Amino acid sequence: MRLVLPIILVLLLSGCSAAESHIGQAKETSAPAASEPKKSVRGKLVKKIGDAVEYRSNKVNEAVVIRFVVTDIQVDPICSGEIARSPTNGHFVAFDISVETFPGMIEVPGYEFSIAANNWKVIDSSGKTVSGTSDTNEASRCFQGSDYLPWRMGPAEKAVGKVVFDVPTPSGVLVFEGFEWAYPA
Repeated sequence: MRLVLPIILVLLLSGCSAAESHIGQAKETSAPAASEPKKSVRGKLVKKIGDAVEYRSNKVNEAVVIRFVVTDIQVDPICSGEIARSPTNGHFVAFDISVETFPGMIEVPGYEFSIAANNWKVIDSSGKTVSGTSDTNEASRCFQGSDYLPWRMGPAEKAVGKVVFDVPTPSGVLVFEGFEWAYPA
């Protein structure tokens, strides 16, 4: 099941072709209208705490179907989970994220959204793409279960919670789709 969700997410959020996709490009909502959004050397839009990411659907007249905001980034947070353990890879990075999905999302094939840690790519402080997983059992135990963002969301839902990554360096970049956030913030 875990392998299927990233594929669903890619289909949901990519613009494969006009015939295949009913969802458009994600929109930059935090930059002033007169300036171009800042891109990294990897071609990703550089985001910071408080920047909104919106996905719009071609099928529902470019209406917003998903919006999320990273509201805080903590490196090596103090874990409060009952069965918390040390990170496998060296450091935990906790993103606090607010997500809202809209009713129009039901018009998009495979209409589920997942922003779970296994859908992100980690780039360490030297610029190396990290192989392996940042979605370890230890990362999922750092906090109480109710502190985490739901693993999947459907149309017309709201959630606030944490996504915790188990990473090798205390600074680096986390990439989700066409966006990236540096840590520490």
